[in-house]
Amino acid sequence: MDNLSNPLNLLATNMCSPMVIYIVFVVVTGVALFMTRSSLKRYNTEKMDTLFNFHLMNEVKMIIVLGAVIYGLCQYNQVNLAWIFLIFPVIYIILKNILIFVPVSSANQNAPVPRDYDQGEMIKQIQKENLQQKMINQQQEAQRERKGFMETPTVNKDIGGLSPPLNSGFMGGDPMMNGNMMSF
Repeated sequence: MDNLSNPLNLLATNMCSPMVIYIVFVVVTGVALFMTRSSLKRYNTEKMDTLFNFHLMNEVKMIIVLGAVIYGLCQYNQVNLAWIFLIFPVIYIILKNILIFVPVSSANQNAPVPRDYDQGEMIKQIQKENLQQKMINQQQEAQRERKGFMETPTVNKDIGGLSPPLNSGFMGGDPMMNGNMMSF
């Protein structure tokens, strides 16, 4: 009857050690639910929100039923039966993994990368594209300079912009080329 007077006595390890294990199980389940929620929120879709809500409701139902049964068994000093009843969560977890947790785990693995990383990658990509564009512009400028240098006509400015035609000299050709040198 001592257990009925103070319900917190059931948390003492000498009174009901399965209740302590249950509390650890609740804490681990809570952390797992929080991590799952933060991963699935990255999708920002109604489908993933529904998947998480379904997963959350199943976990909450299991925790409430397991806690009520263990608490009741410990109140009536059925500690051995409470330990046996703790085997059911193991069976439940196996079934849950087969039916529910596989899609949740798959969704966690395929969750999109957070936006911070996307922006960093976009900045790197833009910087890379800018560098490539600068290199292309420099190559095009160098090609234009080479073409401009080759196409610029050379003008003899000493004689007023007119250059004499080749092989023309004084009356009928270049005297040096013909071998007819005129004496002065």
